[in-house]
Amino acid sequence: MQTKAPSKFVTCARCKATFEVDEADFATGRQVRCGGTGCDHEWFQTADRLQTLPNGMELVEYPQEMKDRIAAGKSAEPVGRFNIFVGNLAYSVAEDDLREVFEGIGSVAKVIIMTDDDGRPRGFGFVNMEEEAAGARAVKELD
Repeated sequence: MQTKAPSKFVTCARCKATFEVDEADFATGRQVRCGGTGCDHEWFQTADRLQTLPNGMELVEYPQEMKDRIAAGKSAEPVGRFNIFVGNLAYSVAEDDLREVFEGIGSVAKVIIMTDDDGRPRGFGFVNMEEEAAGARAVKELD
């Protein structure tokens, strides 16, 4: 019974796109370009630095939202650049509620409501905005 050799892949350091490759093409190394996502990042890759795809995992296409972000020159996922402390929250406020309020002003990378050891909200949290200007505007408008 013949078994398929484990898949090898490379990951772009800029946009995090991952591509399956043939290890034989990389013997002592070669230039690689991430062109499938519009990123166009280039790097030198050697065969001994290729990654192995774990059993039971498969590579999937980026969702359209991520492709659109990359085409616009942004990272595939939002990266927080402006962290905002939000205090005096009602204990009933959920992270999705807080995200919804701030997304009206700009792209939100992450929302976290702090909890105690029992998982109960502590009445404050943090919203990490992708753009500094949007973060400053949110502080001004929502304070």
